[in-house]
Amino acid sequence: MKKIAIVGAGASGMMAAILLKQRGFDITVFERNEKVMKKIYATGNGRCNFTNRNVGPKNYHGENPKFAISTIKKYGYDEIIDFFNLIGIKEIILEDGKTYPMSLQASSIVKQMELTAENEKVNILT
Repeated sequence: MKKIAIVGAGASGMMAAILLKQRGFDITVFERNEKVMKKIYATGNGRCNFTNRNVGPKNYHGENPKFAISTIKKYGYDEIIDFFNLIGIKEIILEDGKTYPMSLQASSIVKQMELTAENEKVNILT
């Protein structure tokens, strides 16, 4: 079994860890803070807008605009929704396509992702 280390237990790191573990990899996540996904509590004024129905390359800025296009084609809005639905988070779409957990609480995202990572036996070192 291949071993993979992920640096950072933010939303992206945790999602990557869960998805890779489900594909059979041995995953260890390293986080410098004492808790995972600490910044998630501040997103969407504590409601956690975890994606947006209007996701598109025009919303991303950087040195390589083609990166966003290829990434969105492989893992866009529907795939994000499918992932969160599979771990037990139902969504609600509000203003401008912003998508939140049905509970409108960021803690729902954190708790479900932590629980899923634990159930998948993802190693998390804080």
